[in-house]
Amino acid sequence: MGMKTVSARQRALYDDKLPAVAVLLGPQAHDVLAAALGPEGLTLLDAAPAQVHWRPGSAITVQYRTRVRRPDGTTFQPTLVAHSGGDLPAGATIVRNGNLAVAAWPAYADPCLPGLAHVLDTTRASALVRCLGAPDGALRSRILAYRPGRRAVVELQGETYRLYAKLVPPDRIGALQARHRIIAASLPAPRSHGWSQEHGLVLLEALPGDTLRSAFDNHAALPPVAAIVQLLEHIPDLGDGQRAPSPLEAAPRHARLLRRILPEHAARIRSIVERLAEPARDELLAPVHGDLYEAQIMVADGEISGLLDIDTVGLGQRVDDLATFLAHLVIWEPFAQRPRRVRAYARELLATADTGADPASVRRRVAAVVLGLATNSFRVQERNWPEETLRRVRLAEEWLASAERVEQQVRGQREDTLTGVSSSVHTAPPG
Repeated sequence: MGMKTVSARQRALYDDKLPAVAVLLGPQAHDVLAAALGPEGLTLLDAAPAQVHWRPGSAITVQYRTRVRRPDGTTFQPTLVAHSGGDLPAGATIVRNGNLAVAAWPAYADPCLPGLAHVLDTTRASALVRCLGAPDGALRSRILAYRPGRRAVVELQGETYRLYAKLVPPDRIGALQARHRIIAASLPAPRSHGWSQEHGLVLLEALPGDTLRSAFDNHAALPPVAAIVQLLEHIPDLGDGQRAPSPLEAAPRHARLLRRILPEHAARIRSIVERLAEPARDELLAPVHGDLYEAQIMVADGEISGLLDIDTVGLGQRVDDLATFLAHLVIWEPFAQRPRRVRAYARELLATADTGADPASVRRRVAAVVLGLATNSFRVQERNWPEETLRRVRLAEEWLASAERVEQQVRGQREDTLTGVSSSVHTAPPG
């Protein structure tokens, strides 16, 4: 979808406190990006939004797939970024038009991630890995994940080895290195081979096996759910006091964006958030992963071989890890190559979660995670994002209704107990 063919629905999005939304998601974005490239003698030929991070009333960051012509006539396809709201990063090109101020940069020169350009330059990356004892030879690098201004993961593939460079702003790299050192001593998390304060990067080992998601699709052996629970129980307390926010706490923030992109469903989204509220409880906090799902777990021969993305480890409720994992599975199930396999695993996961927590609370937390994941289709700019977003909102409603049914059954069970009648709580997931 080029900037000239942006959908009418996307053009209608607005933010009265953030005028850049209409610009960066509409045809005018072409002019902003072109102005940012001008000083380098580059010409923007085409651009289309690829990812959108929008915090209504606060900030918006958009990544674009582009085609750019160099002065010599050759073309290349860099990812360009435009950001507006809050403090604009030093080192970016600032484009101003009246009250509108937008910072723009190519991903390979992210001003907040100075190490990214370093590891994408194969000459400099080769010198870096040679310091670790890697042999000489051809080296390829490719970006696996990128969140502008916040983090990136780059694969470094040599002839006989593979490493991963994780990049964050330099003032955060010391804490990230410490996390990997502490957690890798207790869990099969990637070990650090070295880090650079200057470049804000840590070099991590490649773990054996494939992701659990690949294992589902490839019909490989799966680890039992009990093994995942045991893995989570061994996450160490890092002692830094970092919290892993509950999905129930995050739901209002996600709902603000959902009401913007699906304004015709604003009332039902508001109702979901109101129904998600739980009475305050004094619950013990424990170390949790904070963002657990099937792509974060590595498996080999039916056993867990690794746990990825430990940046989010903090103190929280263990049930939230299981609820997050379960929510990802139920959203992915219709698109999986073997949906019945995913569904069966999800049912086992739900039954396990129910044994360690209030079944109604488990379902309510799954609903909250699903609501948060409903924003992802818009974020990654899927062509059918309005339809897919609404599907996920409905799925959140189904899990919330399931939680409310369980609560009713529990109340009925208590009443039956008083009259000498026994009943059981239905624990099946929606659908």
